[in-house]
Amino acid sequence: MYIFASMVVAGVAAIGFVLLLSMWMAREANHQAADHMRRLVDSAVAGFTGRVELTNVDFAYWEEAYYAVVYRDKPWIESNIAESVSQTGVMQIAQITDGSGVPLYGYSPADDADQAAVLPQPVIDSLVNRLRTGPTEPERTVVGVAETDGVSYLLAASYVFAYDPAEMKPGVPPVLISGVDLSPERLREKSQEYLVDDLRLQPLTAPLPDAYGARPLLGPDGTPVANLIWQMPRPGDALLATALPAVGGMSAILLVVVLIVARRSSGLASEIVSQREDARSTARTDALTGLLNRIGFEEVTARRETADWIRRGSVALLYLDLNEFKAINDQLGHDAGDRALIETAKRLRAAARSQDVVARLGGDEFVCLLVGADPEGLARDFCVRLTEKTAVPVDLDGQMRVVRSSIGVTVGRRGDSLEEQMVRADVAMYHAKRSGTLEPVFYSEDLRDAHSWQKSVEERLRLGLTDAASGRSPFRMVFQPVVNGADGHFLYAEALLRWRDPSLGQVGPDAFIPIAEARGLLPEIGTHVLAECCDVLASRPDLTLSVNISPLQLIDQQFADRVLDITQAAGVAPERLILELTENALIDVPETARARIDTLRSHGFRFALDDFGTGYASVSYLKHFPIEILKIDRSYLAQIGTSARARALFETFVNLGQTLGMDTVAEGIETAEQAETACQAGCTMHQGFYHSYPLSLKDLDSFIARPGTTGSDARQPRAG
Repeated sequence: MYIFASMVVAGVAAIGFVLLLSMWMAREANHQAADHMRRLVDSAVAGFTGRVELTNVDFAYWEEAYYAVVYRDKPWIESNIAESVSQTGVMQIAQITDGSGVPLYGYSPADDADQAAVLPQPVIDSLVNRLRTGPTEPERTVVGVAETDGVSYLLAASYVFAYDPAEMKPGVPPVLISGVDLSPERLREKSQEYLVDDLRLQPLTAPLPDAYGARPLLGPDGTPVANLIWQMPRPGDALLATALPAVGGMSAILLVVVLIVARRSSGLASEIVSQREDARSTARTDALTGLLNRIGFEEVTARRETADWIRRGSVALLYLDLNEFKAINDQLGHDAGDRALIETAKRLRAAARSQDVVARLGGDEFVCLLVGADPEGLARDFCVRLTEKTAVPVDLDGQMRVVRSSIGVTVGRRGDSLEEQMVRADVAMYHAKRSGTLEPVFYSEDLRDAHSWQKSVEERLRLGLTDAASGRSPFRMVFQPVVNGADGHFLYAEALLRWRDPSLGQVGPDAFIPIAEARGLLPEIGTHVLAECCDVLASRPDLTLSVNISPLQLIDQQFADRVLDITQAAGVAPERLILELTENALIDVPETARARIDTLRSHGFRFALDDFGTGYASVSYLKHFPIEILKIDRSYLAQIGTSARARALFETFVNLGQTLGMDTVAEGIETAEQAETACQAGCTMHQGFYHSYPLSLKDLDSFIARPGTTGSDARQPRAG
């Protein structure tokens, strides 16, 4: 009896345990599935909203659209914007207003009559007011959900801008508001596309049905106006429905039942959760940018029509990688990095046509597949449009930054697979990044061998930096003097890096510096060079050196502190160190550059602008930045004997530097005639082979000790 009672008690306890375990597992399965579904809906909303924004910007940031609206060219508006509403289906409603929100033109499929407004004035006013609370700039967009004539719309509002703001009329630009309907039919399409059950709108005040999730949608004024609801998956209910009858029907053989039910329950829960995980992982849209992700890109390109274009070779594939993206993440934070990705995605979509395929593959890599009969022409036109858009700076958490990409392009060949074209485009992109060009690089067979060599250089550079940190540096410094051109007396020297690798041999700076910059290695190399120079200065108290600073170093938030730490540790006065910048460093990150320069100048460091005349810096940059030395690029003196224009420009640069209170240095002087020409123009600081080759430290000491001389008598042997 005791044994029986014990068995009964044990059985009841076991049954209770199994029931509780099953209920807990069911609850957890429901909770996990609901969490996955919420994230999936967030991704769907972000993707859908992003496409509406991009469509609106595509029409608003359009030269012809701006002039058509400003000068009331109604036929153009009807044949472009109105047609997009009535025929193409790109948008279902469009409203154009002036800068204050007064309706000018309105188009809706429900209204055939000619009328100025198709949206209620309060909706227009709310969107325009929200738009005007921020900066007046192209591609800035606000969104909101509103209802008109019984139909809800997801609306986007943007300023109508010309490509050149200088050509626009004063005042607030016109506004384009467009959108797509949120009808039950469209939401059913989205339900199928994003694997969400029963996606629909519901008023805010309506009670939420059982087993449904909700996400508020914001209205034109930025406050919630409706709920987007969907049916929550409940795999745990299916789990209980399976487990409970099994527990009650097999209590006589309790121990066996416990094992079977536990195993079966666990298996069912894992299987159901796994299915939901798989469904989510196959979602085709990148949650951050709203573009296709890698899976979506592969699905779209595998479709019959697109696959036929690829097999015929009637495609161009562009592989894009953001420049300095790691530095943006490291120095400005991941929110700024996300913003750079989002803006890049918007610009890519705006530059693409409706039949093109744009995707984010991951990280900072994007891909565009252009289809058509002239793929090379399509690629070049696309790159021109994209270059125009990427020239506009992006606000990255308060810092205006030009976000550019390295672009590799391959033109399809009959019979090629997509995978083969991806490899070729990647090789071309790597070459573009390595060379630092702002132009797209088209693939050729020569690039494949170059790509292999560049990868070897990158690997050996990384190994060399590791060796340098442990005291076995393959790098060495040489120094090229800057002298007084009139008498040859030494003024200071520019520190230059040389690299001899055990495997590759002597690798010139023109070869390895672009690769180091493309792969993000320049900041580490720059820190090594700065430390080496400070060691030299510490042992020679009368010497002054200049050091080249890369744009990647300049955007580093810790750069100024790092320079101060290195010089203070070596006991070197800041006045003995000149930091040389390039024009691109000032143009790409003007606010950041100014902040770093001001900090270091306050401690006594001096700054020089190197290779002046080769970039795009204007006089305004020279006035804005406290530069003390202007180094005129060698190309102007090299052409003086054959080009009157080169002579005039050189003299203009010298006069400009003197007017702004700067010292000017003539770079690349190789002959007595060039030296005399520079002196006649008023530039008496010279650097070049005529006065001296780059020297080892020992030879530099000898050069400094000599009396002032110029020409061949002053030259020392090359330092390699």
